[in-house]
Amino acid sequence: MPSLFQVTTLTIPLLSYALYQYANSGPYLSTTCALFRYGCPTDIPVHGFYDKAYQEAYDLFLENFKQGLDIGAGLSVYVDGVSVINVQAGWQDIENKIEYTNKTLQMVFSCTKTLSAILIAQLVEQNLLSYDEKISTYWPEFAQGKKENVTVMDLMRHTAGVGALDYPISLANVTDPVTFANILASQPHNFDGVPTHAYHAITQGWYQNEIVRRVTGGKTLDDLARTLKDKYGSEWYLKPDVTEGVDTSRIAPFYEQPILHQLAPFLRIYLNPFADKTFIRNIFDKDSLFTRSLVHANIDQQRGVMNNRDPIRRAIEGPSYSGHTNAESVNKTLILPVTLIYARR
Repeated sequence: MPSLFQVTTLTIPLLSYALYQYANSGPYLSTTCALFRYGCPTDIPVHGFYDKAYQEAYDLFLENFKQGLDIGAGLSVYVDGVSVINVQAGWQDIENKIEYTNKTLQMVFSCTKTLSAILIAQLVEQNLLSYDEKISTYWPEFAQGKKENVTVMDLMRHTAGVGALDYPISLANVTDPVTFANILASQPHNFDGVPTHAYHAITQGWYQNEIVRRVTGGKTLDDLARTLKDKYGSEWYLKPDVTEGVDTSRIAPFYEQPILHQLAPFLRIYLNPFADKTFIRNIFDKDSLFTRSLVHANIDQQRGVMNNRDPIRRAIEGPSYSGHTNAESVNKTLILPVTLIYARR
């Protein structure tokens, strides 16, 4: 019978190897595929078209599914204004075997900021806004808390000092427009009035929306986004569950990575004696900029912005994160005339 020492010396390396293989495989591969290359994805549904001149890009896109890096996704590529790739692959809903097609809507998180920036640019073109103007010109209540000199451009550049919230946001807060506007306006400048770059991950769009309401007679960025469908065929819904005519069965649910894959990057930092541990410490510091930006601003502190399976949260407009669209629509948005005008400047 093998001794305990022999069993241990054999088991520990095997377990270590298995964990290493699993952690370094695609997050959406099955365990058998990750460890033994058995039962790996082969029959991947594909829709759309591509120009054969871009075969390599198409092949790399499909490789993401074979490696377990994607469940469902779309790829849209324009060259000199001509569509050369518009393909969709994988699954919109893997549990129910619904294929990912050009009808699928996907929550695109911070890519929504691109849309919001373009819509703000349109308002600037219409002389309803100026990047150099103080936000308090349009929204007088915003001036409190040493924010009186913050400009629209500061907000666009993430130097407005309102990326972090001192108090946690609740579902009741964000569903009451008056209360929510007052909470945002009363937030003191994060850096005592000094312009400082700090990513406004969640809050940027909320502040943009309050400005937009005041210069458009009550419209929001979601209202402006929906005009793009008629003009350019670009679909964007920032609160799809309360938008008339939106078939929510088109929405691909969000799939979280397995916990080991979520923890792996942090473990690599923690176990590396030469790595800077500041980021990890900030995650567990309730007063850190990280916590106030990504936890306090997260509705009910329940990773609300990540949960696009919840109809209640899909009814909340978050112009920094809540866009539901597809690859082709994103691409059409990026080549809008107003976008090209600013790109050439």
